[in-house]
Amino acid sequence: MNLQERIRDWSQPIYFLGQNPVTLTGAVITTSTALTTIAFWFYASSCRGHRILYIGILVYLILPAIFVLGLVLIPLGIWLKQCLRLAQLAQQICVAFLFDLVFEH
Repeated sequence: MNLQERIRDWSQPIYFLGQNPVTLTGAVITTSTALTTIAFWFYASSCRGHRILYIGILVYLILPAIFVLGLVLIPLGIWLKQCLRLAQLAQQICVAFLFDLVFEH
């Protein structure tokens, strides 16, 4: 097994589980919040004399809360997708059972 096949095999579950809007929204929120937080940290550390009031509230309270929200959305989207798949499977089984029951005679 070469490296390309290993990477493909390893990344298939991630690709499969990430194909829903809730998970993708969580990933976008988490990534953008992390980049924004890092940018504000650099900005806050570079402005020694001229500081903006309340930037600490934004950097240390609000942005991490939004980051955690994005992290929560990622497994929530995966869980919702699994529930939907199980519900569809149960519906198919019920339809097949009823079809057999009706047309058995």
